[in-house]
Amino acid sequence: MADERRVNEPQLYKFAGQPEDSFRELGDLLRSVLKGQTNNYFNVEFEPNATQTVVSVEYARTGGIANFSAASQSAATAIAAGLIWTTVENGQFTVHHDSSSETGRLIGVTLAG
Repeated sequence: MADERRVNEPQLYKFAGQPEDSFRELGDLLRSVLKGQTNNYFNVEFEPNATQTVVSVEYARTGGIANFSAASQSAATAIAAGLIWTTVENGQFTVHHDSSSETGRLIGVTLAG
C-alpha cells in the first residue's frame, strides 16, 4: 500500500538539464524564497455590498490554508468583529465577509498547502 504523503511531495527531478544546472536552479529558488519573492501572497480588496470575494489561483488546493491580515483600518475592524474567514478549493480561495458598502477594505492573504 502506497504512503499517500509521499505521492504529493515535490520532486527534485523536475529541474531540467545537467545536475549542476539543477543545483543552480534550486539555489536560485531558495534565494528567492529567503528574500520573500514567492507567488503565494495576495492583496484582496472586498467588493462593496458582496458577502464573498473569490480569487482564482491555479495552484490552490482543497484543504489548503489562506492566512490573512488586515491591510486597511476598515478590514481590521471587520476581522476584530469576526466577520471575515476564508475557504480554499481547487483553483481558488474565497474570502467570506460582511456585506458592507464601504470601499477600500483590503487584506493581505498568504496561501499555504
